[in-house]
Amino acid sequence: FYDCYASSDEGVISLSTGEVVVPGYSYYDDIGNGLLTVRNDSYDIGAVDLAGNIVIPFGEYDQIYEYDANGYARVVKGDLYGMVDSQGNLVVPCEYDGFEMLNYGGDYVYGLNGYACVEKAGKYGYVSLATGEVTCPINYAQPTVIGLSMIVPDITGELYIIAADGTAT
Repeated sequence: FYDCYASSDEGVISLSTGEVVVPGYSYYDDIGNGLLTVRNDSYDIGAVDLAGNIVIPFGEYDQIYEYDANGYARVVKGDLYGMVDSQGNLVVPCEYDGFEMLNYGGDYVYGLNGYACVEKAGKYGYVSLATGEVTCPINYAQPTVIGLSMIVPDITGELYIIAADGTAT
């Protein structure tokens, strides 16, 4: 029903067929979207497709996480997170302490309708997945995140809805 992979002396093998699917590398993880993270001889992590084509270069990131239902994967460089799209292109630079998961029709995703909710130094905001730029300032501590909006109180306790594009209601 699904493929499992492992390392062998020849490279990454499919446990379903016993066939070497990606020669020359060690298996690390199946991250979805038809991609596997593998290690080279220097133990650097990269992502390859099942034909062995390098999609995310080795050593570019310290960690590459599984793709979400919308085709975005978190990546880590040093201690900071960024995000790549399904082709391995960096869409959010590795400048954040983390990403907030967003509810998408019962699934949780990191990228939704062109935005991602990011966290830096305990504060939250949104960035554009098209440009990687901040669209809603990262100024909000302990917000209630509901999809592409945050509910936050001001200093008097009045509640505001802050949209991913920065609009406050």
